[in-house]
Amino acid sequence: MSFRSFCRTVKLALLLLACLIVIEIDVDLQALRESVRRAQEQGIVEAFNNNNGTAIWRRRNTTIFSEQFAWSFQDLFVRHDDDNMLLVMDDDEFLQRDDMFVPEDENDNENIGTSHHETLLDVIASGTVGDFESVKSSEQKENAASDDLKQAESRQEPEEKLASTLEKNYEASSYTPSHRSIREKTRRLGERNEDIHSKGVDFLELTEWEEQSLQGLLSPNSPNNNPEDSCQPPNGISRTCCLGSFSSGGNVESSLRGQCRASMQNLGAVREHAKLFLQQHPVTDAATSTTNCDVCQIVEVALQHNLSIALIGDSMHNQVMDGLSCELERRNYQVTTEWIHHQNVPKNVPYMVHSQTRLIHIRSPLWEDAVVTIQYHQIYRLPLLDDSVMPKLTAQADVVVLGFGLHWWYGNTAGKGQQAMRREDNYVKYMSKLFRDVTKQGHVKLLVHRETSAQHFDARGGEYSLWNRQSILNRSGKCHPMDPQGDAYKWREKAVERAAAKAGRKLLVAGPDMPRFRQHDKQNELVVLPYFDFTSQHHGMHPRRKDKHGVDDCTHYCSSPFMYMPIWRSLRLAMDRQFPLQQ
Repeated sequence: MSFRSFCRTVKLALLLLACLIVIEIDVDLQALRESVRRAQEQGIVEAFNNNNGTAIWRRRNTTIFSEQFAWSFQDLFVRHDDDNMLLVMDDDEFLQRDDMFVPEDENDNENIGTSHHETLLDVIASGTVGDFESVKSSEQKENAASDDLKQAESRQEPEEKLASTLEKNYEASSYTPSHRSIREKTRRLGERNEDIHSKGVDFLELTEWEEQSLQGLLSPNSPNNNPEDSCQPPNGISRTCCLGSFSSGGNVESSLRGQCRASMQNLGAVREHAKLFLQQHPVTDAATSTTNCDVCQIVEVALQHNLSIALIGDSMHNQVMDGLSCELERRNYQVTTEWIHHQNVPKNVPYMVHSQTRLIHIRSPLWEDAVVTIQYHQIYRLPLLDDSVMPKLTAQADVVVLGFGLHWWYGNTAGKGQQAMRREDNYVKYMSKLFRDVTKQGHVKLLVHRETSAQHFDARGGEYSLWNRQSILNRSGKCHPMDPQGDAYKWREKAVERAAAKAGRKLLVAGPDMPRFRQHDKQNELVVLPYFDFTSQHHGMHPRRKDKHGVDDCTHYCSSPFMYMPIWRSLRLAMDRQFPLQQ
């Protein structure tokens, strides 16, 4: 064999060896993904992103975060380098520290990157992770975490070493928005879950991925910054949580966010107004409160008192429900949504039926296996064709939050038939009947009315019905600032006051100055969540949408976390007063 032939043979052999290595790696990764897919079908795995290898795995109160980092430990699959994956156990038995999972021989490179995908399902299902240097015998597991903490203090190693190291890797990652929430969770796990929900923060600023969704509206012509591509929430968070989503056709949509481009220029004013509202409505009763976070307190109260909470109302109320789900998700609660679409809904009277139900099931790593469920029932206007529906809904709930009003019209000049049902006097009549029926039923412990959000049509009080009666030639298709003068201003809230009085209900506005709760008043109160005045100042936050009449949508609002913060604070104050937490 000539020297040239020998070189050619060596090259072919090296090429074949390289191909075998690549095939082995690819098969290995595919095997992992197949294992995860099977686990996903069995309900063991919560989420997995096959594109970049990032996953979040949950098993009961055990959460495994996979991240952009390089680690390896025996008996549990870990990939790194090319696949950039890190698994960190979150369990009382293990301390979330980087020095726990280093192989006994740190120079043993053969162990680094070794895969054990065949044991993945067993590991997730059982919660075991094999034998580790840092975790002693089974009798010592519960003390291992505190021991490692003491050792870390003696070595002067901060608890956030893992998080800070991850931070550096994120800077080089092209998936920064979807990684941020996971990074924050990893940091909090290092703090033993004490502040995983940011309970010490009442006003939570936008997260990185939310900022990106905002920039897609503010700078839509930038590369990868259009409304569609910029809406990339982390796994487990709904796309409707992207800024600029709004209710259209009864459901909250993210696909129409482009209509909120101009409106989002005004987001700063909403943010400052929300901060001012929280300052003006402080949490004053420390004995009933355990957290600065309003939505955290709401679900904690529901959990401790075993309360069922139901929101009943129109499309704007559905948007409020979506805002609640998003606020819980951005605070690292696990939220699962279930929709129930009711059959045989008459199309000729869509506003007088119970069209659909939305359930959100809320979980927290701090609750073990406990779940809080909040209901939303979509009903636009009373009376319902089936008068047995509403009593059934209120019989299932301890706390009822009503959100009616927008589908009744100002004055008593509406036409005949169904149009006549929109009249103002019918609003008073049927709301009063609802209040009385709830009293007779005796199950609801807290009855709440959320003030209707302000409309901003070019008419007195921003009222759509008055705008609709104007000549097409004379009316504007733009949303206008609110004129607080005249009898049309806040007419729905005045109607609710009359309805409560007729039903023998004492109307009480939620706030820091509410009188102390007295048990004998529980069936005689209607607590109002102030919202009209807050929304009335933001005529610039409506979608710039043209309907067949050439008019913007001056009813719904382009969503952001700040838009709903007054509701959470007011509801929290009402629940704190009536259901004090046991310390």
